[in-house]
Amino acid sequence: MLLTDDNSTSRDAILKHLEAWHLLPVTAGSGKQALEILAGNTGFDLMITDLDMPGMDGIGLAKTVREQYPAMPVILMNRPGDERYKQDADLFYSVLTKPVRQYMLRDHILGIFNHANNSSSDKQNTMNLLSEDFSKQFPLHILVAEDNVVNQKIAIKILGKLGYHPALARNGKEVLEMVSHEHYDLILMDVQMPEMDGYEATRMLRSCLEIQPVIIAMTANAMHGDRNECIQAGMDDYISKPIKLDDFIRLIEKWALHLKSSPIV
Repeated sequence: MLLTDDNSTSRDAILKHLEAWHLLPVTAGSGKQALEILAGNTGFDLMITDLDMPGMDGIGLAKTVREQYPAMPVILMNRPGDERYKQDADLFYSVLTKPVRQYMLRDHILGIFNHANNSSSDKQNTMNLLSEDFSKQFPLHILVAEDNVVNQKIAIKILGKLGYHPALARNGKEVLEMVSHEHYDLILMDVQMPEMDGYEATRMLRSCLEIQPVIIAMTANAMHGDRNECIQAGMDDYISKPIKLDDFIRLIEKWALHLKSSPIV
């Protein structure tokens, strides 16, 4: 893996952890140096980079890495309160707040490697799940709340492959209007929508509905802090955008099984 940080103290502290876990880290003191190292070696599985660096910051580095090495996951290290990364959140596998805690670093790295090891079997399992028989086994009345047309089409197409015919709302106000007339078992709730966002809509639903649906947040910023915000608003789970097919299907399966075994009343 490639570790990039202009602060030698921070870099050395992370380096010690990586070496203690018998990994093979290479260090760079700048974004430019990191790209030079990558150009001469295509064997890297992962990059960890600081955000705040002179010259080329972590966002600029991640954009270049995404263009040249699209399969390489990037973990961002970021100081508390700096939210610049949120505009480009899809560039990063995850974000760690500095000072980086050893157990958090370990968990994020293990998540990447476990995903890589399971990817081939996951693809086959995903194809097995893509069947209209899924909706017969797990009948659900689903509402998709999303204002982006592209994301609407993706979600509806995947659900259609599973045999569902979801309803569509374009903002939180439409969600409230629709649930006042009809019960939905599961709501896929975008968190950023005009007129009323997903957080406010969820809080309203939790306070006024007698029969509660499962609410899954759809967010472009599925980092640790954003997950907490979703849970605090009353959402049951979340999925990051752009939506990945296998993650999406498994999330629907997870909550379909939950509803089948423990109907919400």
